[in-house]
Amino acid sequence: GVQWNVNPKAGMVKSVTVVEKQSPLKQSNGGLQNVFKELSKIDQSSGKTAGLRHVTKDMKSKNNLKQPAAKIAKPVSGSTRKAKIQTKKQPVFALQGMKWSIDYQVNCTKTIEASEIDKRKTVYIHGCEGATIIVKGKCNTITIDNCKKTNVVFESVLA
Repeated sequence: GVQWNVNPKAGMVKSVTVVEKQSPLKQSNGGLQNVFKELSKIDQSSGKTAGLRHVTKDMKSKNNLKQPAAKIAKPVSGSTRKAKIQTKKQPVFALQGMKWSIDYQVNCTKTIEASEIDKRKTVYIHGCEGATIIVKGKCNTITIDNCKKTNVVFESVLA
């Protein structure tokens, strides 16, 4: 940059000194162009790698057939696992606001009559096993969640 001779007693500026800065790439003590020169100066036979031995093919474990390979863990069979404790939930067959909730019904038949349902109400069926749900009339939606072998019979559904 430019440096000015700032002296209040001197009055006018008599001299201007221009100092050029070297770019980091052109510096003699570092820079990108000197990186590879420094890397080539590193002696690979001494220093950190001096004490290491060369590994021959017979030393490698993948080529050594005398030693057994690492054993792969076998998956645990279903019989040795602890059986999942099935907690029986209380069956629900009720109108909750605008939603018919039918939960945990096992091997039974439940019917929602046309007088109990209209096109604004929804039917939510959850956790039933081997049940048959009959919806007489028109409802908005029927949702079936986590049911096994469950039959749903309906006359009309909007969505």
